[in-house]
Amino acid sequence: MSSYSLPTPRRIVISNATKDLAGHGSGNEPAVEVVTEAVEADEIFGGVMKRANIGTITIPATNDGPHTTVAAPGAGVVLPGGANLYFLDLAPGYTTPMHRTVSNDYLIVQTGSPVLITPASSFDAKDGRGSYTETVETVCHPGEVVIQRGAMHALSNRGDTWIRLFAIVFDAKTQKIEGNDGKPAVSLGELWLQ
Repeated sequence: MSSYSLPTPRRIVISNATKDLAGHGSGNEPAVEVVTEAVEADEIFGGVMKRANIGTITIPATNDGPHTTVAAPGAGVVLPGGANLYFLDLAPGYTTPMHRTVSNDYLIVQTGSPVLITPASSFDAKDGRGSYTETVETVCHPGEVVIQRGAMHALSNRGDTWIRLFAIVFDAKTQKIEGNDGKPAVSLGELWLQ
């Protein structure tokens, strides 16, 4: 595996300065405060993925008070009632587990060409495993956006250098699918396969 060489992401936050900050003066518009920070990535899945949290917000967001960058309570991949924004880096040769989150994700490819892997047809999930035998593979390129709407998927880095995506993950309502052959409707909750 190649060494990790992606640059440390920067978070640049601009906010209306409060009256007690220098520069407000006597005008009817506040000064603008600019804060620039390096965002260190946390290792996940044993270091084959790194996630640099840019922010978590509830919807609707608020611009009152100082900007905080601490992860909100309950914020995993999905923040209930809000959005998570982060850089996601994948090591060469790594494929994420096939999974589904109850979210709408916008994955913007920054560097590299990740492969999006999805099941080709319906399947059963039992004991953490999926019965699918065929997948659809879509190669994604820098500047492209994957819009993931609560569907099973995995990402693979088949290159020899780290890749980077920027993820904007919005909480979503649980999707319900009508059952076939008299089976009851199925709620598609979060699921991670082995």
